[in-house]
Parts: sequence; structure tokens; C-alpha cells
Amino acid sequence: MYKEKEKTIITSLQNSHIKELTKLNMKKYAKESDVFLVEGKHLVDEAYRNDILVEVLSVDDVDYKDVKITYVSFDIIKKITDTLNPQGIVGIVKKYSNKDYLQTIKKAKTVVLLDGVSDPGNLGTIIRTAAGFDVDLVLLSEDCVDLYNSKVVRATQGAIFNTNIFCYDIKKAINDLKNSDFLVLGTSLYNSLSLKDLDIKDNEKIAFVLGNEANGVKTEVLDLCDKNVRIDISNKIESLNVSVAGAIMMYYLSIKNK
Repeated sequence: MYKEKEKTIITSLQNSHIKELTKLNMKKYAKESDVFLVEGKHLVDEAYRNDILVEVLSVDDVDYKDVKITYVSFDIIKKITDTLNPQGIVGIVKKYSNKDYLQTIKKAKTVVLLDGVSDPGNLGTIIRTAAGFDVDLVLLSEDCVDLYNSKVVRATQGAIFNTNIFCYDIKKAINDLKNSDFLVLGTSLYNSLSLKDLDIKDNEKIAFVLGNEANGVKTEVLDLCDKNVRIDISNKIESLNVSVAGAIMMYYLSIKNK
């Protein structure tokens, strides 16, 4: 590694910094780290706009004021990313902190809770949809897929940087929401009220739970909810994809609770 005209340049795949960044693709190491990787200019730009961009690794000249920029070879970009055709720019980004969790709940009006959602694409799509409907908080149970999984981050299309997201014990979260006067809704095909028949008071604070793709919301979680609702569909199919169901719920609640 050497300096040239105030540029930090790395060309070796064996560079210690590159080796450390590559470890962020390993589940155990990534979980312990306070940063994560994003690939592509759009995600890097979104992280920069939200003031959580720590460093940029780029093949080409870029300008991110007050952010460390390291110029690297394309082989290095390919080494530290898991995409087939990377764009030539990677960002190192700060992770979220749970420290403002209770304050966020107190200020929130709409909350989405996720109980064991396991597919990265589904989680990323739900987060993106939540941003689209101005959901105040998305809360992930501790057994959800990792928020910073690269496929999750890509699926959010940058919405991960514009949404309040916390990883927390879902049972405790439901209790906290009830203490903050939220109506907490479970989603289930059984012993439930049709969504179209749900009565919502003006300006009522609503939280709802979406479950695992295969098993739905856990019984012990449903038991904690104030009501359980379902989305009525044709008998041609058994159920909807969780991200689709989430989008319907968010849209319906957005128009019912204006």
C-alpha cells in the first residue's frame, strides 16, 4: 500500500485491510462487526446521504467529501463482494444501533414486526415496501435472516438507510408496543378476522406481525396479539408470499388510518 497524490491505493489481494473486509462475508465475523458492506454506486450514495458511510473502495475516481477513499483493482472488488458482476465500487457502512428503540416506539404510529422471516429477498422487499408506505419502524425478531446479509441489502434498494429498523426480542417488543397504546395484530389463516372487516379508529396506532415463510407467525406470538387477521384470497392457492401479504397490509392500513 502506498500514497500517491493523497490517494490510498491497494493492488494486492493479500493486503491485510482487504483480508479483513473479505471476512465481512463470513456470517460469524459479520455479526460481530459494527460495519457491513454495500456494493454499487446507488447503495454507496444512499449510505453517504445518510451520513453512515465509513469508507469507499473504488476502481474509478470518486468524490465523497470527508469519507476515506481507497482505490483498488477490480480483482479486489470481486474478492470482497459476492455479486457476479460488481460495479466497481464498494462502501463500508455503519450498522444500526438499538439504543433509540423505545424512543422510536413512542414516536411511531405504524410498526411492522417480523417473526422469523428467513428469505433475504423477502426481508429486503418488506423493508423497501415499509419505506414506501412511511412505516415508522420495522422490528426483526432474533431468528430473522441477518439484516446485513448482502442479498437483503440489495433487495432494499437503499430503503435500509431510510427506515428505522431494530433487531429485538419480539415478545418484549409486543409488550412495549401495548404499553405505548398500539393495537397489535397477528396474521394467521386460522381463528382470525378478515382484514376487510377490521375496524380501525381514527389515528389509531397499529402494529402487525408477519411470520416465517413456511410456518407463519409462532403460536406463542399470536397469543400475545390483540387480534389476528387474515387476507382473504381465492381457494386456487393456499397462501401469499410474505412480502406480498406485507405490502397488502401496509397499503390497507395506510388508507384506513389516514
